[in-house]
Amino acid sequence: MTVRLETVPGDYFLQACADSKKVLAEKNENNNCITSAKSILVTERPDLVVKSVALKDPQPIRVGLNGVISVEVVIQNLGPGPAGESALRLFLIDPAGVSKDLKGHPSVSDLATTKSAKVTGTVKVFRDTKLGKGYTLRACVDYLEVVAEIDETNNCAEATGTIEVIPEVIVPVP
Repeated sequence: MTVRLETVPGDYFLQACADSKKVLAEKNENNNCITSAKSILVTERPDLVVKSVALKDPQPIRVGLNGVISVEVVIQNLGPGPAGESALRLFLIDPAGVSKDLKGHPSVSDLATTKSAKVTGTVKVFRDTKLGKGYTLRACVDYLEVVAEIDETNNCAEATGTIEVIPEVIVPVP
């Protein structure tokens, strides 16, 4: 069940009704509904936005299969309500627009209204990624959609700069 966006914040009771359109002729039409004993608090919703995505390695980036990419992502809550913890997902986008997941998904801590968080770390390129030039990096906050937001369409942004995926670099052991 989803609470409609236009619902005014406050306490509500949930009511369930059978035959709410009165399609069936019944002996007693007054016993079709039941209301919850406890109220449900509807709060203001957050709106998580990726404000910036930065590649921390020297440009242009060349990374081998199973190699790492260092990133810094800034997320902000633009909504009137607080946002709970969510997951940040990072992808490589090839020149044709096809996305390839990266390994390692940092979490984003709770964010109060208007607050932002800087998430830094590294992600790994999977071994089955297609070799090539011109990849960009995309970051999406609340990828699993666990935070009910005002707008679910503004959660992603791309880094400037390109990435080249090369064969895995094997360092010989001396």
